[in-house]
Amino acid sequence: MRIDNQKSDDYDPKVVSLGPYHHGKLELNFVEDFKPKALEMFIHGSNKKQDFFLEEIIREIDDFRSCYLEEFVNKYNDYEFARMMLLDACFIINDIEISTRSTPNSASKQSNTIKHLGIAVYLVIKRDLYLLENQVPFLVLKLLVNLRYDNDQGGGYHSFEEKVKSYCSQMFFDKQEDIKMKENTIIETDPPHLLEGFRRVLVNGSDDEANVTQSRSYDFIFDYFRNCWRKNHLPHKSRLLTNMFRSVMDLKSKGIHFRPSGIDSLKGVRFTSHYYYGKLELPCWKTVRWMSNGLASILLSGLVDIANLASALDFKNKVSLSYRVIPLNIPETGVNVCPLKLNEYIPCHDLSYIKELMPKLDLSRKEELERHCPPPDRRLFCLVPPPTDYKIPIRWPISRDYVWRSNVNHTRLAEVKGGQNWVHEKDQLWWFPGGGTHFKHGASEYIERLGNMTTNEKGDLRSAGIFQVLDVGCGVASFSAYLLPLSIETMSFAPKDGHENQIQFALERGIGASIAAIATKQLPYPSNSFEMVHCSRCRVDWHKNDGILLREVNRLLRSDGYFVYSAPPAYRKDKDFPQIWDKLVHLTSGMCWKLIAREVQTAIWIKQENNSCLQHNAEEKLVNICDSQDDFKPSWKTPLRNCITLSDTSSNTKKLPPLPQRLSEYSQSLSRLGIDREKFLADTIYWQDQVRHYWRLMDVNEKEIRNVMDMSSSLGGFAVALSTWPVWVMNVVPVTMNNTLFAVYDRGLIGTFHDWCEPFSTYPRSYDLLHANNLISHYKGRDDGCLLEDIMLEMDRILRPQGFIIIRDEESIISRIQDLAPKFLWDVQLHYLEDDRKKTGSVLFCRKRFWAIA
Repeated sequence: MRIDNQKSDDYDPKVVSLGPYHHGKLELNFVEDFKPKALEMFIHGSNKKQDFFLEEIIREIDDFRSCYLEEFVNKYNDYEFARMMLLDACFIINDIEISTRSTPNSASKQSNTIKHLGIAVYLVIKRDLYLLENQVPFLVLKLLVNLRYDNDQGGGYHSFEEKVKSYCSQMFFDKQEDIKMKENTIIETDPPHLLEGFRRVLVNGSDDEANVTQSRSYDFIFDYFRNCWRKNHLPHKSRLLTNMFRSVMDLKSKGIHFRPSGIDSLKGVRFTSHYYYGKLELPCWKTVRWMSNGLASILLSGLVDIANLASALDFKNKVSLSYRVIPLNIPETGVNVCPLKLNEYIPCHDLSYIKELMPKLDLSRKEELERHCPPPDRRLFCLVPPPTDYKIPIRWPISRDYVWRSNVNHTRLAEVKGGQNWVHEKDQLWWFPGGGTHFKHGASEYIERLGNMTTNEKGDLRSAGIFQVLDVGCGVASFSAYLLPLSIETMSFAPKDGHENQIQFALERGIGASIAAIATKQLPYPSNSFEMVHCSRCRVDWHKNDGILLREVNRLLRSDGYFVYSAPPAYRKDKDFPQIWDKLVHLTSGMCWKLIAREVQTAIWIKQENNSCLQHNAEEKLVNICDSQDDFKPSWKTPLRNCITLSDTSSNTKKLPPLPQRLSEYSQSLSRLGIDREKFLADTIYWQDQVRHYWRLMDVNEKEIRNVMDMSSSLGGFAVALSTWPVWVMNVVPVTMNNTLFAVYDRGLIGTFHDWCEPFSTYPRSYDLLHANNLISHYKGRDDGCLLEDIMLEMDRILRPQGFIIIRDEESIISRIQDLAPKFLWDVQLHYLEDDRKKTGSVLFCRKRFWAIA
């Protein structure tokens, strides 16, 4: 099934190697360092030493070697192979004991494990445990457990079989069940490894199946799953039937048959974000309980078009061009709906308002492309409608290549950029082949070439240490889309200019992007946040104004970060391109950057931290050194600085680990905010638990959510909890809250500063889910555009139809939103969850109805 490594993602572990097939890979060394600790915890209290267990494994070494292909085990002598088996088996047993809480010191083991690995890596382990090429023989596990606990069976310690049953329960079912072994039961054969336990259940299913006879030999893993399946059929658990665990055999017995699908891996099988259990769900017709009128029964796994049904919704809101007036009194009929022509209204990038400002703007520096928000009394106060024939967006990952034409009904970009393979029209769809101005043959080939250029032909962008990228003038964000398989997070931005709606295309595709321009103000991102800044025909004049825009790139780049420049001055010798190139070389040399590659149509510089070089160049008047300034201050509406800040030796500029370890990275600067490692870890664990509850309460298929915004992200724990889901998260740190955005970036995430007294720089209908944790109360008492109703209106503007809003806040605010929600055409449900202080509080789940102007 694995042919020419085409399906390597289905087989290769992300964080841990178990067994010989992936042993020794450099990218897995991080967890390898923990295995001796797992062995130490396993042995602790047994009065036995490592050598005792090694000797016992060596006694059976031939049997264990025979479980693997010869070419993978022959390179190890008996001692090396036995030690590998011992370390890997102890790693697995450690996870089983933690998950099942079956030993008195399980909590301590979990604490030590998370402390070493970090919560993000710890949670990804479950995925690696169930890979075909990442298994340890079950006999090794059983041998070690029997040797270690031979005298403890009567002391309250569960048998290994019971532990495995409990462990599998947490992996595959909603909650742990206590299934007792039948007396006098004989287990004929053990499964060869954990993955076989999963396979037996998937294929064999329940005892009601026609092909299972009463004389079948008992298998405790199989029988345990069978009992769980049977329990889910009891009448008092009827709600569970929508998520019923069905086997192939069971379905065949009911007359449902199958044909080969061509799928030859378990890539589509995933575990929940908290990894307590996994579920295989059959696509089923289901009436969404959020839609109280019951108009739409939708196929959760398919593409849905209910635009024609939307006009049947009975609502009283009036269509009227309404402006914000104080006091803000919402009519009994509900918030007015803006006229249809305003279906793409972006308040802070409204051309009609910007035209009024033109005489005061510096057009030579393209200041008109930046944010310009009208004062509150000039802002519209009406619900932005969807365009004619708007459809629920196509779901990820299909949306990377196809979106509905009617959702972004603009043809100019396809006409102008079609020859460069940006986007093509295809019947009712827009098709994105993955091309760009400088990679019209595909972003993948271009990204591979950049990897060769940054590593001297030795690797890819990841091996060059690149995990966070800023894409300037991103177009339709195909560069970002094709970086995703490399686990590289990209903040893509472009202005709202002649390339109409490029950011709208990107967001409709499910790719993270926002409207922005690099002109006269600093970009709203922290210093030292990216390992690469990328410009491919980004329409930025880097050589002008004494290179002040390059100084901003220098601020944003981490030490040893790359500036990738794919544009005519890098390769053309006609017109004034040679003069522009000479200026760029002069400016970058002044900043002590080093040109490391120049080939095809691309030049790449590396930012070197060299204070002595900068100080020398400052004396030569080649560069200005910035006066001391607090980098802790958010870069929000801050004028660009034509100077370079000298690097320091603080932990804020230290070398960060790769992903996924980076997700657990504690930024030392958090200590300035009174946040220590313990609080940081507690916050991470808390949001893992909350996200699990959120998805359970929303009751939606995971593919319904792609574009997510955390409106007050704090430490980024919410986004980390979603890191294993098929979503991307825009982490927003309000500028009047503690500046934690640098910590968000240190965790390998992306985000931006913002002030929610102003609208966000994005198109309407950008996000599937908004999360607001104690956001609205933060603005209480301010009426300069950030009243509760103002924030709700902006939430509605940027949320897609049928999108969710999760709000946690003071009880008075929750109550007020409940009252106002129907006037915004939202459905609401109130639930109660434990907060980070272990107190039960209100959580409001809102869902935007799918309506349209009839």
